[in-house]
Amino acid sequence: MNSIRENTMKKPQKKLKILFIIDNYHPFIGGAEILAQKVAEGLIKKNHDVTVITSNVKNADKFETLNGVKIYRITSNRYTLPLKAFFKSFKESKDCHIIHTSTYSMLPLAWFFSKFRRKNSSIVVHELLGKIWYMNMTKLSAFIHFNAERFMIRFFKFNRYIAVSAFTLNQLKDKNIPENKCSLIYNGIDALPVKPKSEFENLELFLNSSHKLIFAGRPGPSKGVMTLLESIKGLKETNPDVHLLMLLGEEPRDGYQKVLTFIKKYNLEKMITIQKQVPYQDLKAYLQLADAFVLPSFQEGFGILGGQLSTLDKPIIAAKNGALPEVLSGKVIWIPSIEPEHITKGIIDSIEGNFTTIPPKNFDWNSTIDKYEQIFMEMCNES
Repeated sequence: MNSIRENTMKKPQKKLKILFIIDNYHPFIGGAEILAQKVAEGLIKKNHDVTVITSNVKNADKFETLNGVKIYRITSNRYTLPLKAFFKSFKESKDCHIIHTSTYSMLPLAWFFSKFRRKNSSIVVHELLGKIWYMNMTKLSAFIHFNAERFMIRFFKFNRYIAVSAFTLNQLKDKNIPENKCSLIYNGIDALPVKPKSEFENLELFLNSSHKLIFAGRPGPSKGVMTLLESIKGLKETNPDVHLLMLLGEEPRDGYQKVLTFIKKYNLEKMITIQKQVPYQDLKAYLQLADAFVLPSFQEGFGILGGQLSTLDKPIIAAKNGALPEVLSGKVIWIPSIEPEHITKGIIDSIEGNFTTIPPKNFDWNSTIDKYEQIFMEMCNES
């Protein structure tokens, strides 16, 4: 794709001051947050200056310097975050070279100060959800989110757009973002940290089951959680000894409550165990307990967790949605789509050992950080 910018590595000419105005950052757990932290800390190691303005998380400091990155945490309310972050952004944007953001909540604020201060701007687009907003949300909420996303992409223009996968890059092209402003930079994927764990609380039913499944992630609209639960409900009569452990984030809160309500309504407590999202350092210890993983996403812009699961030598049940075909490797059970009957068939295939083996894929963080640095340098050299 010749018209897409090539990220050739050049030696930086100066120290940059980069301001991240983003929705979430460490210790918030998620793929977007891992990317932001890796890039920010990687740029610090390359002798640049990085400041982050973001949301607050329970028990986190309002301000701290973590691995060289200055972090201002404003509020935990994502709807008031842009307003409450206005004055801090006003101050910190004055002397920076670049304002960097991502989808969604803080995007307008970052755009505003890039124009107000006449600064170079970049945005990393993880994915555009489009009609997926209408899955597992009220019609009104979905309508608002769907149209807000459309408006943001059409109205707020940035100097550079960074897509985390070829899938997301094609989404940007479909929205008529100029190709010469777009770059494809894959996220890196770390091996999960190894921390031995000898005791697991409240997992007796899971550990004693004949076939152990694990889902890990948030109950967001694109994650297919309710469809997965429908599949488990369908196995109640035929395969009652299958057990699903859900390492489940509590946000969005309405999605989390839907999961709890569904399990109680259909008396699935003997087939499903909920474990609130475990600390990252303990994640591998839990995942290694599984016989198979279920990744029922309707769409993934990249899927860092999927890449990490690929290294654990256990089958992954997934559909070829979004960037998953670009990222997954190892033992994979592809299903036609995220429907209860297809997930059920995938689970049966995992019991019977039917899977496809995909060669390993390498996603290196050093390469990712080099390419972000190169884009930031190019913007400064062009201005």
